[in-house]
Amino acid sequence: MAGSTSAHDLPSILEALMEAEHSGIDLYSTEGVDGFLLQDKLSVILSSSLRNMDELYYALVDIIRQDEAAPALAVNAIIAAAGMNSQLDRAFATMQECSTLFNLTPTVDTYNALLCAVARSPDNCFMKTMLSLFERMEDEDLQPNAISYSFLIDAMIELAHYQHLDDILAHITVRSDTHGSVLPPQKALRRLVIGLATHPKYCTKIDQVLPLLHRNAEGNLPAFLQRRLDTVTRQREQAELSEQEGE
Repeated sequence: MAGSTSAHDLPSILEALMEAEHSGIDLYSTEGVDGFLLQDKLSVILSSSLRNMDELYYALVDIIRQDEAAPALAVNAIIAAAGMNSQLDRAFATMQECSTLFNLTPTVDTYNALLCAVARSPDNCFMKTMLSLFERMEDEDLQPNAISYSFLIDAMIELAHYQHLDDILAHITVRSDTHGSVLPPQKALRRLVIGLATHPKYCTKIDQVLPLLHRNAEGNLPAFLQRRLDTVTRQREQAELSEQEGE
């Protein structure tokens, strides 16, 4: 699926996915293969028109009717593409059909596709919806991965929705300590720090991100990020000093 892949390639893409399925290859966990990137590229193709989504969807239905296994990556791509087309209802409906129609057990990759649908929907990013998906993952004993956390953090930054950041970070830390869950990736945490630094109302919350950032870092923080943190610290100290002088 590299290069200038188009909707005309959908049959050959599905054939390749079916071949991997028949060979027992999990494209999300196979070394040297970026399953999410493949899913993302396919989602972009599907989102270019409803006809593309329908074409792949009904091709998958035909596969099921022939008592064959539908490739999970193809179903997940439809979920993500529906969100890109402002069809969140369709994204959630397809998620439900994973078990009722496609005989697939939802995995963290399925939930990531739904998180992608919510995050990339042109309508908006809905934090409550995202947080509820994380709760559902935990209820189904699925561990969020780096991709899951990246969608959540990027949504917080885009909406400047930091009201529940304290509880979210505390929950992530507890699950990491008690369940061995992965931590948010370094790049996402750095973006979060920079996002907080641009909002005076929330810049004090940087202190709550730093423990995770240091915990998940190898060695010192990047120089550019350290400089940004030093600048924010000086600004906070100056603001506190001004308040004290005004009293």
